[in-house]
Amino acid sequence: MQDKLPVSRIKTPLSLRTMLSFILLITIESWTLNSHNPYRPYSTVDYIIVVMLVMLIVLLVLSIVNALRPAAEIKWGTDSLQIRGETIYAQRIQAIQIDGPVVGIQPVGKRIAPMRLTFRFIDDRAQSMKELTRWAEANGVKLTYKRFVKWM
Repeated sequence: MQDKLPVSRIKTPLSLRTMLSFILLITIESWTLNSHNPYRPYSTVDYIIVVMLVMLIVLLVLSIVNALRPAAEIKWGTDSLQIRGETIYAQRIQAIQIDGPVVGIQPVGKRIAPMRLTFRFIDDRAQSMKELTRWAEANGVKLTYKRFVKWM
């Protein structure tokens, strides 16, 4: 039965703003660390900057890897969505948030849409958005059209 569900192709959105922010912060932190006075020993602040740099680089790499993930499918069930093989029932969805081409599914009790439930349609965007709207109305899920927060 799962094989007969309507299917749309999706891809993880490229979060260019996030990546540019990470690059800017890495640049600033690197510059701060490189402007170290060679006549004074390293302080605790210098070590904190190094830890922050490592964290920022890891987050940048994770966001690039996430953006380069292969395309996946969303399957429309009568009372559930199957995204990348994970079934999400309508009762477990607080809202579907739409920010231009990016769609985020906010689970019940969460304030942020997790990255695994954030996507953009790649084949026929208009038809897929109509299908999403129809599915949300049929299952009583709230649709919001605004900028939303995504979490890695």
